[in-house]
Amino acid sequence: MSLSLFKLVFRLALSATAVFSSLTFGAAQAQNLPIEGVPYTIEARHSGQFLDVIGRSQSENARISQWPRQEKDGVQQIWIFEHVAGQEANVFRIKSNYSQRYLTAATGWIGYGGTGRAIIQRKLNATGEQDWCLEATTESYFRIRSCDPVILRDFRPVFLDAIGTNMSKDARLGLYVETTPGLQQQWKPMPVKPIISKSTVVGRPVLKWKWFCQVKCNVETTEEIVTVNGTESTISNETKTSITNAIAVGVEYSGVSVEASHSQTNESSSSASESKSFSRSMGKSRKDTIKFDTDTLNIFTVWAWVAVAQMSDGTEMIINSGQYSCRPDAVAPTYLPGSAEDIKSCHIPR
Repeated sequence: MSLSLFKLVFRLALSATAVFSSLTFGAAQAQNLPIEGVPYTIEARHSGQFLDVIGRSQSENARISQWPRQEKDGVQQIWIFEHVAGQEANVFRIKSNYSQRYLTAATGWIGYGGTGRAIIQRKLNATGEQDWCLEATTESYFRIRSCDPVILRDFRPVFLDAIGTNMSKDARLGLYVETTPGLQQQWKPMPVKPIISKSTVVGRPVLKWKWFCQVKCNVETTEEIVTVNGTESTISNETKTSITNAIAVGVEYSGVSVEASHSQTNESSSSASESKSFSRSMGKSRKDTIKFDTDTLNIFTVWAWVAVAQMSDGTEMIINSGQYSCRPDAVAPTYLPGSAEDIKSCHIPR
């Protein structure tokens, strides 16, 4: 089922936010602040290590630490800065691009820099414990100060700190008052260069449904979504050609019912059709917002039809076709895109 069959609510949102986005971008440029939506790593000045979700965890309350840079698969070290609406240009929430959880100065923890706050990740809760003020120092470094009014009330201004100027990997982080020279309190956001893959496909790509969103689905999606080991990436024309050719030659299906009597001719025709679908998707860059009226539709999860390809450089690529299906529960679809079940899946009255 094409994305066009969904209830899309994006044009007004794009026009309404265009002016705000340009103003925010201009303010960020003026102060050399991070740009919203751009993936960054965040380097600690004293150690040269990077802000890291320990154990590559996607769990609530997972601890944040510092760790040496992992160039190939360090997806847990990539962060997105989101400006806090209505606040000064230097006030951000900082989101893990991998877990989609936010850098949080959490209460209920003792012994972290004297404030009783630990640095962990949590789902967005729109409280001050997830608000951070970036204060420029030198050479593109910032002190990252807690903007939580509760902390400001109970303590002097406190900053993200590798407690004890700890140089070790996995050093615990906390909040601490400003120190001199305070290199352990200085952090540099560094834009992540997209991976430009020129590898080729090894073996048959696997086509399957991949979980996309759940319950209150109101998310922005790019139809050209290619991930390499979990990181959204750019791929070369040579790699695109390798992927579409591999799909055209033959694919495997995972988790869906394909008739055992599927003849070689039908398989060839199906693979060619799938190849065209993924080729069109990899040539697009349009962004849409998908929103479901869950009060009238019996939708619990949305699933994306993807191709998973093992590449010659040892990485795994996931390519989104731009085709989606809905389910009233958390069970992945077992039917193919374009089937009767798929076509009616996102229009199920309660």
